[in-house]
Amino acid sequence: MTQFLIVFNRLTQEASIREFASDDQELIVSERIAAELAADSNTEVAILAGASRADLERTHARYFKSRSQMMDDFGRLLAS
Repeated sequence: MTQFLIVFNRLTQEASIREFASDDQELIVSERIAAELAADSNTEVAILAGASRADLERTHARYFKSRSQMMDDFGRLLAS
């Protein structure tokens, strides 16, 4: 399973996404701690794991898509 370290700015809706192999547990935890120490109150730091990035893009779209892409998806959903 692949892991992703996500640093998400709630104000700008921008995300920094780094991919790690499942056996990089010490590294990803170390990187998460460093990101949390550098973060302010508008920043989310998360580790997500999934079979693929595509799976996580479906389940956690706000980290992977821009605000306009999310609005387009929502508009298509309402239209159908």
